Amino acid sequence: MRYSKQKYSFALKSIVMGLALTMLFGCKNKLSEVYGDVEELSLPDIQYYDAVFQQTDSGILQAKIIAPKADRYLGDSGKIVLPQRFDIYFYEKDGLAKGKLSADYGLQEDDSDKTEAQGNVVLISFEDSTKLYTERLIWDKKKRRIFSPVDVKVVTPDQVAYGDSLEASDDLKDREIFGFKSEIEFEEQKNDSTQVAE
Repeated sequence: MRYSKQKYSFALKSIVMGLALTMLFGCKNKLSEVYGDVEELSLPDIQYYDAVFQQTDSGILQAKIIAPKADRYLGDSGKIVLPQRFDIYFYEKDGLAKGKLSADYGLQEDDSDKTEAQGNVVLISFEDSTKLYTERLIWDKKKRRIFSPVDVKVVTPDQVAYGDSLEASDDLKDREIFGFKSEIEFEEQKNDSTQVAE
């Protein structure tokens, strides 16, 4: 009786071990063969929380990026990814803030002078309160220009304009709306205090 229990136990262990080895070494397909083109999982090399980055040119502050989280990737394709809503403040040469950009997602590649913003993008000019609304915006920090290849809405104190795309200076002063759709103008309300109520 004892011999059969040992034989049964040995057989059971052999079967389990055989199945384990089959599962371990039996699958020879690569992930790409099973799932198609799969990008390699890429984790950031450095993560920043409550980050503040300053971009300067010859020691003069051009922009300040404030983000709750920033992911830094090093290597050949170095970049900074801003995966949560962030703000960029733009500065004049005299150091005064001239505008603010906010978006849900941002990307700055190391080998490029361009920063891309996506998702609920809002750019505000502090000088004249002009606002730009779009879903995608590219800022060329070297040229101090912005580009939006998708629908835009520009709101000024006296009008609202819509278009398919836009190119402008980063302070929104010099702007051109392409694929112009419509414009709404507001009349100024005149407050005539010389009239007497009867």
